[in-house]
Amino acid sequence: MEVLTLLNEIKHGGIQVVFTVQEEIGLLGAKQIKKSWVNADLGFVLDGGAVDTLCLKAPTQYNLSAEIIGKSAHAGVHPEDGINAIKVASEAISKMKIGRIDHETTSNIGIISGGSATNIVPDKVIIKGEARSHNKQKLRAQVKHMERSLSKACYKRKAKLKINVDNMYNSFKLDENDLCVKIAKKALINMRIKPHLKATGGGSDANIFNELGIKTLIIGVGAHKVHTKNECIAINDLFAGAKLLLEIIKENYARKNH
Repeated sequence: MEVLTLLNEIKHGGIQVVFTVQEEIGLLGAKQIKKSWVNADLGFVLDGGAVDTLCLKAPTQYNLSAEIIGKSAHAGVHPEDGINAIKVASEAISKMKIGRIDHETTSNIGIISGGSATNIVPDKVIIKGEARSHNKQKLRAQVKHMERSLSKACYKRKAKLKINVDNMYNSFKLDENDLCVKIAKKALINMRIKPHLKATGGGSDANIFNELGIKTLIIGVGAHKVHTKNECIAINDLFAGAKLLLEIIKENYARKNH
């Protein structure tokens, strides 16, 4: 917002500012944007990471939701008559490759819920997880592996299984010679900051904008320890992030009017 208040003080080309909602739960706001609404031919998304960091690459993400249906029974009187859905789920998860699979693939089980009382064999469990990769073949293999782990555990314990897999967003990969990358690099150099180009394991609105055909780069705003209780941003980085945006605007104008 500080940058917008300063636009009258500098020369600049056309600028569109997009505020999106529900980014953290699947980029839902960005997904509603139509290409016809956007006149820009390149873009910059502000996200976590150091101010000197430019993310040229982000993964595809699939979400997996599974419902394991067992059979209830009295846990103290006839436990053998039940099918413990929590036990089935734990067996399935214990066979899954979870965490960092390789340098471009990750997976996670983030939510598990079920059961109603300690004296009842639980007959239903809900499991929610995800898999991400910069390589779609590896991603499909990881999702299939997670599905097979669930299917085998349910078959072994005679439980029923319902699985739903959703493609949340697709990967993108920019080149160092793309204009948005060149502009951001030059802007950082103008600030006497050495640019660091990297890939990210997180998704952002840039995934959606790139899929629309708008070359969009992720730039860091200085946030650290994201998605933890210790997430923070230094005041100096707030100022540096605003200055970087101003330098990007200036550099873009200079290139078009050279």
